[in-house]
Amino acid sequence: MNNQTIREPSNILISFIKSIFHIFNDLNFDFRRPLSFILWVMQDRNNGPEIFDQFVNKNMILQSISDDLNKIFSEDDFLFKCCGNEIMHLARLMDITFFRDESPLRIAKADIDNRLKEFIVTVYQSGYYKKKVFCHIYNMKDVESPDEPIFGDYKLQILRPFELPFLTGENSILSSLHPYEPISFFLTKEDEIPCNNEEISQYIGQVWKEAFSYLQPLKYLKDSPVGLDYLSILFSPPWLNSIRREGIYLIGKPLKPITENLYQLTNEDINFLKKWQAFYGIKEVREKLDQKESNFRKTIEIAGTYYENYMLKEDLADQFIFLIFALEALFSPLAETIYKISMHCSTLLSDYGINRKEIYLFIKDMLRKRNKFVHGTRLFHELGINRPEITKLASLIRLSIRQYISLYLRGETKKDNLLNKLETIALGTEEYITFDKKKNIEILVEETLEKGQLPS
Repeated sequence: MNNQTIREPSNILISFIKSIFHIFNDLNFDFRRPLSFILWVMQDRNNGPEIFDQFVNKNMILQSISDDLNKIFSEDDFLFKCCGNEIMHLARLMDITFFRDESPLRIAKADIDNRLKEFIVTVYQSGYYKKKVFCHIYNMKDVESPDEPIFGDYKLQILRPFELPFLTGENSILSSLHPYEPISFFLTKEDEIPCNNEEISQYIGQVWKEAFSYLQPLKYLKDSPVGLDYLSILFSPPWLNSIRREGIYLIGKPLKPITENLYQLTNEDINFLKKWQAFYGIKEVREKLDQKESNFRKTIEIAGTYYENYMLKEDLADQFIFLIFALEALFSPLAETIYKISMHCSTLLSDYGINRKEIYLFIKDMLRKRNKFVHGTRLFHELGINRPEITKLASLIRLSIRQYISLYLRGETKKDNLLNKLETIALGTEEYITFDKKKNIEILVEETLEKGQLPS
């Protein structure tokens, strides 16, 4: 149940609107958004010397107008919450909702009481103050069980194409900013906490961080790109959106979905996410993953950063370079060679046989093309790299990072030690079976949840 109370406007609000209306008319003040305009002028005489002097002669200075608006806030908790204690928001509310975005000279003096009645109905009888954040999940096609509580305080919400323009701030029927998709998935969260301009910026930063953390594990579940590309906020009552977020209101950039590789979150994926969240909830696991001092943990962080950012690149050349950076962070020894990186990666991902050879040859080909591109002997389009190859390279890196995480949590501390182990396995001097179990993240999660601690 909502515990807010909406009451009638204060007498000081009504008196202020009437007073400022008559002053505007007396001064023949023919400007759109008159109150916002005069506040801007009064901040610096150079913004409009003649207008500034006219209002000073009426004993209206910035401090006196600000005092009146702050008094309205002190007597009206509803407007205080809606406007976030920002007098410019309150001025804009009067300009848009009372003056209706017109010059005050266009309003007949005899019509002021009717205008005030309509203003009161619009402002005070349109609902309670709330704000709701929408975090768009890029490249998501389907969620098999959308009501599963796997995103903490956030709920999964679907918007249809015709609903998007109101969210983005466009006036069109369909959005031209948000690339078309039949349904769009958002993480949403709603609250009644008022925010001024500075606090809303901090709130957006916190929301972005939280939503990113919930979506991050999805990037390592399967090969389809996924993530947070933009967010927006809607306010209630509806009129508040024109006050708090006028025009286009997006944080981030809507990305075009990859139609041939859309993300589908299955029940199997959801079940593993639940296990992962329980796994990460174990103090020992969380502390080890959150600390970055270890050389091996730093390697995982660097490779993961490049891998995750490749998903936000729309150009194939950019995607290729970011994936190569991730590959080299994982497998490059101090003396970098195509042979060693290819051998390290193929040995980590596969036991001896046709599959390892296929991975080895693919990575070797990608690295040779990387050298031609980076060293300026070929343009990217001359390399013949296509999207399926980018997807395959990303898949190998994703699997490698998962296995690095498992090995790290099982006690691996140095990248060089792991690379040396991979070489001994490749040469056949060490068995693969024991190593294969250690690098399996699903086995690690199951064993840890069963014992309540990381295996020794």
